[in-house]
Amino acid sequence: MTRRTPSRPRLLAVALALLGPAAALATNPESTPMTTEAALAAGAVLASDDASGGGWYNPAKLGAIRRSNFQLGASAYAIARNEVQGALVTVLPWGTMVGDANDTHYVSVPSVLSLSYKIDDGLGVAFGVWTPYHNSYGATIGGRSSGPYPGYPGLEATYEQTYGLSYQWDDTWAGAAVGWQVRPRLRIGASLQGGYSTSASVIDLDTGLETTSTDPLQQGAHLNISIRDEQSYLALRALLGLQWDVTDQVRLALAVRTPVVQVVSWGKTSRVTSVAALLPGFAPQQGQLLEEAEPTGGLTVVDPGRVYLGVAWTGGPWDLRADLDWGPALRRNRNSENASWGGRVGAIYRVDRDLRVGAGLFRDGARSQASDGVPSLDTYGIAGGIDFRPAKVIAALGGGETWDLLTGIAVRGAYGTGKGPGMTIVPFDFASSVVPIFPGQASQGFQEVPAHSLEGSIHFFTALGF
Repeated sequence: MTRRTPSRPRLLAVALALLGPAAALATNPESTPMTTEAALAAGAVLASDDASGGGWYNPAKLGAIRRSNFQLGASAYAIARNEVQGALVTVLPWGTMVGDANDTHYVSVPSVLSLSYKIDDGLGVAFGVWTPYHNSYGATIGGRSSGPYPGYPGLEATYEQTYGLSYQWDDTWAGAAVGWQVRPRLRIGASLQGGYSTSASVIDLDTGLETTSTDPLQQGAHLNISIRDEQSYLALRALLGLQWDVTDQVRLALAVRTPVVQVVSWGKTSRVTSVAALLPGFAPQQGQLLEEAEPTGGLTVVDPGRVYLGVAWTGGPWDLRADLDWGPALRRNRNSENASWGGRVGAIYRVDRDLRVGAGLFRDGARSQASDGVPSLDTYGIAGGIDFRPAKVIAALGGGETWDLLTGIAVRGAYGTGKGPGMTIVPFDFASSVVPIFPGQASQGFQEVPAHSLEGSIHFFTALGF
């Protein structure tokens, strides 16, 4: 398709287009609870006896499984608010427009369906499907401003823009694990997991500039961009785990998650850019551009992996836990990851045979870089809840010995703070703009501007033991 597009609008088009998928991620998925105990103890379960989490957190747990366990399901209902302050700054000759990207949304996530099976004393396996992360985002930034057209006394101009985007990301894993009690106080385990990740975004930009000139060749300009992006991939990773009972009360744990290797990817990005300019001081210009691209396929590392350390202390009705994790940096041409660490501490108190209560704190470090176009937020939060056996219901149905039932409910709150991607646009002097440059030009990242997020969620768990 032919194109007669002026360089300034073309650069602006590409720059704003790149902003779209970038503004979506607000928090880190590491602290999403996958079991009842994880929900009670803010995710500090690496060194626990939580059989339901053996396939996800630490497969070494399966070496101490006492009875088979089928976690029927879990749901997380969450409301989240995200804000990127100064995400889009437009500098005009007569003033500056500052636009914040704000979004409040509600999501429902089916978190886990898993089976932990006792083969023999000291030997267990697990199979499961886990959805640790589901995120959606939508924001609209608009503005209108009028002032004198530069260099033409008596001529007025009105600039108006609307920028909107929506984004959704789902991350689901399925895998199998085995755990073995190699010594009376030592257990080891391994898990192989396959992941399916998919994202979709819609981006629309509409800008217009009108003048008060009576000359038909000086009426104004417009720039319209429409982008549709769908990307998916399949990936593999492994998880190796260890638990060591130092004493009857103290247990140490170690888990290593290997890098995530993308096996195959598919999808398509389409972009339609339309521009026309009839402005004083510029030759008439118009053009339209259609671009389509597919993701780069082949084997590639998309996550650098992590190392986890855990400790647990049990005394009477109390269980106290603490976990730490660390991940190395991953350097890529786009969307690199920083080295980061996280931590979780939790306590669970057994009121009686049928009731436990727990609470904990967590911290997840930012992995992304705002200059790459992805919010980079450190996340801090608190979690707590209860799990219980509906003893009367179990007894009425003839359970308790051959099978048992556990139900849990927990709440979680999180606050994220850090940097988000921003841009400064100068429509009349694009050389002064701060925007990502499209391929073929000198590399330039996004501005790093303040970003925040708030999240609250409630989790329900049901597990059947047999």
